[in-house]
Amino acid sequence: MSASTFTRPSWTAEIEAGTKAIRDAFKVAPPPPLGTAKTPAQRATLPNPATIPDGVVIKSIIVVPHGVEFADDGSGKAAVRLPESIALPSQLQDARISPEAVPVFTYERNGRAAAVQVETNVIFWLHAGGNVSGHPADYNMPCPQWVPTISKVAVGFDGVIFAPSYRLATTLENTYPANLQDIWHAYQYVLEQGYQPKNIRFVGESAGGNSVLILTYLLHLLSKTLPHSIAAFCPAADHDYVLSPYAAAQADADIFPIGLHRGGSDLWLLEPGAFPPESLPSRFQGVPPRDRKDPLISAMYIPVKDIAGWPKTLLVTGTADQLVDPSRYIHEEAGGESGKVQLLEVEGGVHGFWHFPFYGKVRDDAWAAAVKFIQ
Repeated sequence: MSASTFTRPSWTAEIEAGTKAIRDAFKVAPPPPLGTAKTPAQRATLPNPATIPDGVVIKSIIVVPHGVEFADDGSGKAAVRLPESIALPSQLQDARISPEAVPVFTYERNGRAAAVQVETNVIFWLHAGGNVSGHPADYNMPCPQWVPTISKVAVGFDGVIFAPSYRLATTLENTYPANLQDIWHAYQYVLEQGYQPKNIRFVGESAGGNSVLILTYLLHLLSKTLPHSIAAFCPAADHDYVLSPYAAAQADADIFPIGLHRGGSDLWLLEPGAFPPESLPSRFQGVPPRDRKDPLISAMYIPVKDIAGWPKTLLVTGTADQLVDPSRYIHEEAGGESGKVQLLEVEGGVHGFWHFPFYGKVRDDAWAAAVKFIQ
């Protein structure tokens, strides 16, 4: 690739150098290790104190759904059991995939004035990673990523941030709908603590952006109270990956090849051939392909315009992101500028720009706009 194509007019030298470094790193990065997954107790590990910014308190707890066996591994991590009254919706039940314990992290500004739960503001945060990687406290990550990002939001937020470590589809047992089962139980835990939907904001990034929209839709289907608002950063909300000419043209600048996104989706949805055939137990053999236009899989097909009371929603996407199409589609289908979904396009933003320090003020302004919107 020539230097003349690998740039965008809005990029600074720092953005160009940083983006190139990440692109080069992903060219040689190994794929997610299939057949292995961290336990809930492992995933509840707190970050290294040296990586936690001043003024932020991070805690974790393991949420155990009713009927799920969970044994302390000796680490002494705190756990809480959900009552029998909290049932898994039929839409998330699967004969092959069973509920598990889910670690939930909290981020809070140190010294924040305490308030009763019914009056406390909450952000329910779902991380990115294509449903095959990522962790809200950077466990098993090569470098700090979510800790600095979530902490920066927490410092300026008058409330508590809850961020579950949902299962990642690197094993058969963690494929769809395992992550959504975890997200459901984590959210029910938040409600069980007394926090009110009217004070809860959903924030999600990429795969997590898709999931916050799905969670909202599921709550609607179940006639539950919807959250106060939603901010989703470039939701990966179309698992067919049929790109518009504009989106396809961003391949020369975006950091991840589109095949990486497709590969993560194939694992998550247990696409035939995604896992080695010889590794499939009988119960996973012959599983038909899932409908990728199901709105509980690809959130761009949620009929937002027809849902009364859909919370105000902001979609933030970069103009150099190959996954820009779903955000534009959702925005238009919901009524455009006069509809329920607002769209903020960040000039020159690649997928994940909202994390990268070299985006500097561009990144910070996007987060400021998102936080202001959900206030």
